[in-house]
Amino acid sequence: MLAMRTGFKAFVIVFFIFLGSRIGAQTFALKNYSANQGLPSSEVYNSIQDEQGYIWFATDRGIAKYDGYSFKTLTTQEGLTDNTVFEFFKDSKQQLWCKTFSSTINRISNDSAYPYKYNNLIQTLFPTEILKELFFDKKGDLFFAKGSEEQGISIFRIDKSGKLDTFNKRQVKERPIREVYLSDNGRCLVGGDIIAPTTDIFELGNKEKIISFTHEIERGDPFSKKINNNYIICINQKIFILKDKKIKKIWDCKGETLYFFIDKDENFWIGYRSLGFEFLSAKSGYTKAISGLNNHSISSLSQDKEGGIWITTLEKGVFYLAPSAPLVYTKEQGLSTEKINKIVNVGGNIVALTSDDQLLLKDKNSSVFKSIWGKKRYATDIAYSEKNGIFTFYPTTELIAPQQKHTIILAHKKIFFGTRYLWGVLYKKITKFTPQGEILDSIPFNQKRVLCVEELTNGDLLVGTIGGLYIYKNKQVTSLSSASPLFNLRVSDIKQLDSNHVVIATLGGGILITQINNYKNTIQYKTDRGLPSIMCNTLLKINDSTLWVGTNRGLCRVNNILQPDKSIFTGVDINNGLVSNEVNNICEVDGKLWVATAAGISILNQKTIGQVNSSIPIYIKKININGEETPLLPLLKLAYNQNNIAFSFIGLNYQYAGQLVYKYRLLGAETKWNTTTNLSVLYNTLPYGEYTFEIGVMRPRGSAPTQFVKYHFTILPPLWLEPWFLVFVVALLALLIYWYIRYRVNFVRKQEQLNVDLNTFRDRALRGQMNPHFIYNSLNSIQNYMLKSDTMASVSFLSKFSQLMRLTFNNTAQELITLEKDMEALLLYIELEDLRFQHKFTVHIENSSNLDFSFIKVPPLILQPFVENAIQHGLLTKTGGGNIWISFVKHPDSIEITIQDDGIGRANAKKIQERKARFKARLVNAFGRREYTGITATQTRIQQAWGNKFSKNQFKIVDLTTDNGLPKGTLVHIFLPLYD
Repeated sequence: MLAMRTGFKAFVIVFFIFLGSRIGAQTFALKNYSANQGLPSSEVYNSIQDEQGYIWFATDRGIAKYDGYSFKTLTTQEGLTDNTVFEFFKDSKQQLWCKTFSSTINRISNDSAYPYKYNNLIQTLFPTEILKELFFDKKGDLFFAKGSEEQGISIFRIDKSGKLDTFNKRQVKERPIREVYLSDNGRCLVGGDIIAPTTDIFELGNKEKIISFTHEIERGDPFSKKINNNYIICINQKIFILKDKKIKKIWDCKGETLYFFIDKDENFWIGYRSLGFEFLSAKSGYTKAISGLNNHSISSLSQDKEGGIWITTLEKGVFYLAPSAPLVYTKEQGLSTEKINKIVNVGGNIVALTSDDQLLLKDKNSSVFKSIWGKKRYATDIAYSEKNGIFTFYPTTELIAPQQKHTIILAHKKIFFGTRYLWGVLYKKITKFTPQGEILDSIPFNQKRVLCVEELTNGDLLVGTIGGLYIYKNKQVTSLSSASPLFNLRVSDIKQLDSNHVVIATLGGGILITQINNYKNTIQYKTDRGLPSIMCNTLLKINDSTLWVGTNRGLCRVNNILQPDKSIFTGVDINNGLVSNEVNNICEVDGKLWVATAAGISILNQKTIGQVNSSIPIYIKKININGEETPLLPLLKLAYNQNNIAFSFIGLNYQYAGQLVYKYRLLGAETKWNTTTNLSVLYNTLPYGEYTFEIGVMRPRGSAPTQFVKYHFTILPPLWLEPWFLVFVVALLALLIYWYIRYRVNFVRKQEQLNVDLNTFRDRALRGQMNPHFIYNSLNSIQNYMLKSDTMASVSFLSKFSQLMRLTFNNTAQELITLEKDMEALLLYIELEDLRFQHKFTVHIENSSNLDFSFIKVPPLILQPFVENAIQHGLLTKTGGGNIWISFVKHPDSIEITIQDDGIGRANAKKIQERKARFKARLVNAFGRREYTGITATQTRIQQAWGNKFSKNQFKIVDLTTDNGLPKGTLVHIFLPLYD
């Protein structure tokens, strides 16, 4: 353990005395994509970004399209002429083309490949060779070159009609020199040692100019780019610049060059075989190089619209460098271990503490870290203050101090500089020191293991432990859990923001903002507010309102931290600069962040963090309607039942690959904005109407979308709500009303006619029931009694007859009467017939269900015709007496009435009737037509009275026979429905 009490200059002198071996230089933070992430192969030759924003990769197993979420592979199955694809290029219309191993080219469109229709001409010229540089001019003609030093160079053109032209270079007898030919867009067309003049220009048929220049250099395949009016040539491990017809060498390459690239900021990128790449900054005048991907072969480099760099390799797929071009130090660059526990800024110099307890130093004028000691020593913590110097704590007493002035602090694991004092922590013990390192006080802390302390400007000491937050005040240690249950969380770091606020990092609860002297007033920030994780490891205060938070899911900047409604969260992770998402410590050096992680050190430019160099394009990819994909037609019109609609969309951004947030709403159904990280949204059972789907895309924890797209569609109303259908319905309704009125008029007329018919039926029934023979014979019987001077009998008969007539007329005047009154008339009729026929038959009446006849309504004279028929046709012609049985049985919804006689039967009665046919004919002439008998009229009346409740099956007549088949009477069954 040691304390350095002098200024920074003395510190640097001491540290340089003990400098040890070189650790390694910085390189870029790169993200790798290989076959493990979805590429068809890890052998990648070329990359390009199309006009929509998708990134394409050429491999030996087809081409791949990348959208920031996944790869889609195209092979010969999708139309490629060859699965080994070397290069992409665009024509004047920005259509995407690719060149294959078999010297064919293909146009890429809508995730399919379309072979160039004159590929056969190219393959005729290149039966065994591989087609190299080529391009389309503005007319759509294809240019390419072929040749050698011995045979000379020829330039070929295939026009849109398929005509092949050759342009041979003039041969001039001069010394052999090296020539490079370039098109106006800077593409190198051909290079080789040929006989040529110093300057030459080809005027081709379409006025496309090919410029040539000469320089005495060695052989090699050239690479060329154009900056303004100057050409940069990379050839044979050297880089030249052609300016004002003069050529100058500006860089010696370190090995065989496979690719040369100039980015938008005019920085040079050189790709080597098996030696990785070199980066030459334009700001430094191309005098210093940063290397990366050692031992890899770099097949191409390209830059997307965001400013990100894509590096393709022949061994390990593709590497991506975020636009801010963050630098890193990792174990691959020589760090003693991957994990860096802590990092401090010592006056612009960087001191790092590794997980194996080693101290590393990077001088501000150097790009490499060096070990501070030549032999192994161990440090547990480092801290630096401009006033107090740097301190390292050891488990032993061995110290290094400037000018041999030592302050020994024994066995403390962590150091914290306060506003007035220095604090040392050892598990459950806190020691208070003077700024010079002299011990002032020792604070026993028996509650929980201490992780961090913060000395506040008011003199209080906040102590973060594995069991929560404590305060040391007036020499008393007090838990703050009573102020808020949030203070029971494990505390990993504490920083005072301003004179009245403290921020606390927790493991499991995000960060807490609390007021000094009022700890009950606490605000919590978690992932729902914008933090990448609730596991917060470290804090770095920039100013009173800006804070950096290191978590196990990356780094996050919080602006306006004391204003929750205005807070802005900006995240950084392995997609855009961190070498690892597990952040252990942060320090600031000249506006840049040095971030200690579990896999090394990342160096980030605060000014560029969170910036998007271009808007994020967003596309609606497809629409699914009721589960079926539907073309994206403008002004789509759907049927009313096509109302389950899913939109699939994507935003193209590679700096935040797969982490974009989408903001959407469906105008016509909602006005409030929604957010999602999914790539589709579903709307179910939408009502008919006009809708506009709006979708925008934001960066993770971004504040506003960078771009919106809209899609308008209409769900048509159902047929019955269409205007023409409503007119049709109104017309139909008018027609139905007219028809109904006519129907009602006819119905009323029919009802009136039915009433007339009903009265007619009643009269006919009366006549049928009160048979004229019965009336005539009854009167004869009365007359006979009177002639015999049997006054009593005649008076009794006449009295019963008159009662029957009165009841009959009274009952038939009503539509319904009680069964009691109808039975009264029936019994009078039976008595008269019994008297008239001198007691020739006996009537038996049975009411087994004990029916109350006074509550049962029936049409009048409903049973009389059946009894009359039994007497007249069944019993009178029978030798000897006879019987009639009348029974009543109640059912749930009807009354069963049976009338049975033991007469001669209907068959014998019919024969008797046939003999009396002549007499019946006279009756017809005397009384009118008799097709309506009493029984027929009664059936009609029953049907009229009960309507649909009465069916034919409810009335039947059964002929009774003996076992020998002889007639033995007739049985009538009637089921009368009960009235409601």
